Amino acid sequence: RARLASDDAGGMSRYLSLVLLGALAACGGKKTYSSLGEFTRAQEEEGFVVLGMFDDSWPATIVEERESRDEISFTRANGTAHRYPGYAGYTLKVVRLKSKDGGEGIIVFRSKERE
Repeated sequence: RARLASDDAGGMSRYLSLVLLGALAACGGKKTYSSLGEFTRAQEEEGFVVLGMFDDSWPATIVEERESRDEISFTRANGTAHRYPGYAGYTLKVVRLKSKDGGEGIIVFRSKERE
């Protein structure tokens, strides 16, 4: 029988540590993009298209990402509130980015397909 790293207590502990670190990196890792094109291509691959954009500057790192169905709202750092109603059946996404110079960018997406 083949021996796995998880067959002994020490191996199992190391294995679980690696799995946990991988999961944390996947969920909590802040992804940085070098350009708007790189970022929007990544979103298109996930099934989203751009609806609106505010103050984009690159490179930028995702600091917040929220999804909602049918409509979405958010407030910019300067206090301006925005709302995107009227997208029944679509998933909407707001992504807040922070550029290298500290500026805030927000990009609003909707799913390509109605769900």
